[in-house]
Amino acid sequence: MKTIYLFLSFLLPFTAQASLFDASDILPRNSGAVSVLGEMILNDPTSEGVEARARYGLSAEWNVGATLGTGSDGKGTRIGAEAVYSILPDWEGQIGLSALGGATILNRYGSAGLLMRAAFLAHKKVTGWGGLPASVYLGLPFQIEARKGNYTTGWQFILGSLFDVEDSGRFYMGLEGGVSLSKAESFVLVGAGLRLGDLRFERKRSSGSNSRMGGGTNGTSNQDEYTDEDFE
Repeated sequence: MKTIYLFLSFLLPFTAQASLFDASDILPRNSGAVSVLGEMILNDPTSEGVEARARYGLSAEWNVGATLGTGSDGKGTRIGAEAVYSILPDWEGQIGLSALGGATILNRYGSAGLLMRAAFLAHKKVTGWGGLPASVYLGLPFQIEARKGNYTTGWQFILGSLFDVEDSGRFYMGLEGGVSLSKAESFVLVGAGLRLGDLRFERKRSSGSNSRMGGGTNGTSNQDEYTDEDFE
């Protein structure tokens, strides 16, 4: 059944904006996130834009989201939807692998069109600035844009990083760049977001009256731990 759902997600391909941004940040069931990002398209003609995103965790494997944005010149108003499926979780030494699919209505030079995209995304959690969690990701999105009875196809290479900015794990920022491989957009962006509800990796403290600066009772360590519940 999961294979069928994954196949259908590619028939309704991914978010049409240039970025992947926080797609690698898989949310747990019944949790959400909101974010805003600013992007600059580097192709000729150049364009600047701003987008708002909302995401929701349907399950530990499936996330869905919506995008609303506006911009100048070659990339105007856009509204779209996305689906993200976690094929392999980013856990211990394993690199995470996700699939993305969705569609967006995009206005270019006063003409509305449908831009569809599908991608595989590899991502890995690392330790970022100040010892806070971060992740590095890359993707190779394929896109099809239909407009006025014609269509074009293109490829991109995207590399980015998402990193927490405070201890609670709620607030995060991201930096991303994309290079056109064939009839697509080259871009740079910066964004910020807020996670709502349960976190995928809740910090588990050892039992007892531990302090942040010292060890726990009976000589136990005061290190953060993850459990199997974080992957359910």
